[in-house]
Amino acid sequence: MEVENCILPPVSIDSVCSVRPARNVIENSTVILLVNDQYQFAVAKRGTTKLNKRSVNIEALIGAPWGAWFQVKNDRLVRSERSPHETVAAEIAVSDEPHKQARPETLYDDNTAQKLSAGEIGEMKLKGMGGGAIIKSLIENSASFQDRTEFSKEKYIKKKTNKYYTFVRVIRPTSSTICRLYFETKPWQISRMRTDSLALLLSLANVHA
Repeated sequence: MEVENCILPPVSIDSVCSVRPARNVIENSTVILLVNDQYQFAVAKRGTTKLNKRSVNIEALIGAPWGAWFQVKNDRLVRSERSPHETVAAEIAVSDEPHKQARPETLYDDNTAQKLSAGEIGEMKLKGMGGGAIIKSLIENSASFQDRTEFSKEKYIKKKTNKYYTFVRVIRPTSSTICRLYFETKPWQISRMRTDSLALLLSLANVHA
């Protein structure tokens, strides 16, 4: 049977490019988690996974937008509407009182400036006190904190934040983020390739999304 004057209907770009990345995390999808300063792979599921050698329920990842922040509370991920810096700043609320001119040669890291003992800090954890309350107590009982420079204060708070908080950010796996993960965790597996080197290779190979 011969067909004359056959005109094909126009094809929309939406029908051709029907597969689009989801804006939210889908159940059982592979994700990248930024746990404090460490990257790791995970599967968004209704169950637990290891985060910093600790079993944590990660069900809250399902349906969350990419880039969302979480905080580990009672071995569960809890969605946080604020960034780690904003959360810590709000919970600690360090006073802005003027401090004396800091002299680095007088600040010794010999653990004598901290009035709280390890046992007292352990009791705080057993009582269920949050990271903000513990860090605030450490600052209030530190004899040298107010003598530190602003940079030294930020460095001190960041160190304690990584110890007493667990912040998690869910990141979409892309060529760039996967390269960054391996560069931070197992650089020998990708010949220590940086993200800019990968971008150059993809450009020279004419590879496009």
